[in-house]
Order: sequence, then structure tokens, then C-alpha cells
Amino acid sequence: MSCHFRFIHVRVMKFTLLSAAAAAVAFASSEHDGKRLIRLSANHSEWLTDDQVEDLALRDIGFLDDTDGEWTRVFELGATRQAQKSTLHGRALQETSPYPTVATHEKVVRGVTAKIQTADLKRTLESFVNKFANRLYNSTEGAQSCGWIYDQVVELAATVVTNTNVKITVRQFTHEWGQYSVIARVEPTTVVKDDIIILSAHQDSINKKDRRDLVKRKIAPGADDDGSGTVTILETLKYLLATPEWTPNRPVEFHWYAAEEVGLKGSRAVAAEYAKA
Repeated sequence: MSCHFRFIHVRVMKFTLLSAAAAAVAFASSEHDGKRLIRLSANHSEWLTDDQVEDLALRDIGFLDDTDGEWTRVFELGATRQAQKSTLHGRALQETSPYPTVATHEKVVRGVTAKIQTADLKRTLESFVNKFANRLYNSTEGAQSCGWIYDQVVELAATVVTNTNVKITVRQFTHEWGQYSVIARVEPTTVVKDDIIILSAHQDSINKKDRRDLVKRKIAPGADDDGSGTVTILETLKYLLATPEWTPNRPVEFHWYAAEEVGLKGSRAVAAEYAKA
């Protein structure tokens, strides 16, 4: 009889604990309903409303949107992989890879800089920012603007490459919102090293000052944030591809990220995929 009593008692305790846990989860969920988990520094995050997040943007305070926990997972995975690579053959990695003290590849650098025309950058930037009233990540024009970037890169890949030892691939990195990220990968036909160099900028724009004005907020050309960065790496890609002396010894990627202005969402998704590779 006593054994039977203990069995029932344990089951009651388990049921009570499960009920309490479920209640705690439900309470936590309801407590944060409609809020986003915003990472403000490496060690500090807060649950904030959309208005509070907008206020951060108005005050130019940088943040990451970690509501789904993806940034946390990326950081943890990155730290783990970095720790695994921190030694090489029993020696510290930094000891085996000293930072260069002398400039090299002068011929390539001169070949690239000779092609640079500030008029090219100005013309491309004007075309980009004038074509779209805004590049908000979830707007119609935001979805169209990434297509413009993709088309520009595809055209460069088809018409500008002058080195048969280099190949380029271009892809759309899709997200759950309308705007996708664009990734161009340039690599030698014979890869010497498999680590990747990434040049990046964010392609989206937002009107921080008028975010609460439904009419004015639609005007966000973003020439300086970050149309300039978008065009800079686009033109950099063009000049490198047009320089026959340039053959990278490892893959070089150019990334145009979507949804940076709302918490680095686009780059987070890309980083998450790369961290798992």
C-alpha cells in the first residue's frame, strides 16, 4: 500500500512540476508578447517594444535583433570554432601568421587604381538612390532594389572578367521578408587557401527621423547609409574583375546585406549559415 502511495505521490509531483514549468513559460511568453529581444552589447540584452527599438535608431544606438536567439547561437558557435582553431600544430595561431610589415602586390594595386574613376562611383550611386524612393527591407521598393544590385553584379560577371584563371558566381540569399541579400563569390580556378575574405555593405535604407510619419517614412534614399558602401564594393568588384593581373589565392566574396537597419537581420542569417559550414 505504501509503495502504491509513493508511486502516486511521485506522479503528482511530476505533474505539479510540469504544470509549474508550463505556467512559467506561458507567463514569460505573455510578458514579452509584442516585444523584441535587443542585444545592446556583448553582455546586455533587453526586451523592448517596437517604439523603444525605434527610439534606439533615432538616437543612433547600434543594436542586434536577437528575438529568435539566432545571434546568440552564431556567437556561441563562432567562439567554439575560434577556440578549436586557436592553436596550430601546438603553437598559437597568431604566432604562425604574423601581420605583414611590407606592402606587396604593387603591380596589381597599380593596375586596379589606374582604373578608378570617381565619376563612375558618382554615376552608379545616383542611379541607385534615384531609382528607389526607399530600400526598406519589407517594402516593395526594397525588394526591387536588391534585384537591381543582383542584375548589376550578374552583368559584371558576364562582361568584365578579363582573367581566365578567375571564376565568379552570384546568388540570391533569400530571407523571410521581401528583400534578399546578394552574394558574389570570386575564386581562382585553383584554390590555394580555403579561408574566405569578405567585403560587405548593407543595401537597405530607412528614414529614422520620420519613422512614425507614414508618408514621410517612405522617402529614404540613403545615399550615405549605405548607398555609398553598396556602390563602393560594387565598383571595387568591377575594377578587380577588369584587372588581368589580379588572381586571388583564396575565395573573395562581396556581400550586400538586407535588413541591416532593423537589427542586422540579413547579415545574421548569412553568418548563421557560414558558421555551420
